[in-house]
Amino acid sequence: MNLTRLLALMRKEGLQIMRDRRTLALVFIMPIMQLLLLGYAATSDVRNIPLAVLDQDKSPASRKLLIRFAPRTTSAKLSM
Repeated sequence: MNLTRLLALMRKEGLQIMRDRRTLALVFIMPIMQLLLLGYAATSDVRNIPLAVLDQDKSPASRKLLIRFAPRTTSAKLSM
């Protein structure tokens, strides 16, 4: 398909969309509604992620790392 045919097709379809009010509403209003609805539905909260840590190092740095994870989760401490 050459460029002039493509441009003619785009022009024809654009005119068709502009003539029909229902199609025009679908083209512009529906994406806006989807953005609003999905914006309220989607969250970036991360909750209830299982986490297991095996501290074989038992160094102060590894304990400090474990302490940083503790307030963010509801966890049960398991020891071996």
